Amino acid sequence: LRDKTDLEKRYLAVVHGRWPRRQTRVDLPLAKGEERGGERYSRVDPAGKPCLTRIRVIAATEEMSLIEAMPVTGRMHQIRVHCAARGHPVVGDEKYGNRELDERVGTRRMMLHAVSLHIPALSGQREPIDVEAEPDAAFERLASQLKQKVIASS
Repeated sequence: LRDKTDLEKRYLAVVHGRWPRRQTRVDLPLAKGEERGGERYSRVDPAGKPCLTRIRVIAATEEMSLIEAMPVTGRMHQIRVHCAARGHPVVGDEKYGNRELDERVGTRRMMLHAVSLHIPALSGQREPIDVEAEPDAAFERLASQLKQKVIASS
């Protein structure tokens, strides 16, 4: 494995608002910070490290969007910060999100799920490693509701 950009990671996220379909990438540099209590965070910072996330809209209404996020780089909280910076925080994200909007949705879980990880074959290894994980019931319920609203409004 040359570096972590060789990894292929795919996430699903429910974010607030309608994510623009033409916005297929977020390319904003991130820097780490630390609060007085020692809690770490990331923020968009022109002096930060390069950071790229590819985005694909799966379903969207005015209130929420179901997106697929594929981080090309592997920065701390990358997807969460990129979504928030574009005005579409992840539903249920207590650190970078919007509590007022979260209360309207009525979920206590952050709606970000790691769907798959692909690790290319390492030296001495013939096959790549592929791992997949289905979202839990709470995530599936919200994603299904969102998809049904899209179908109903079509």
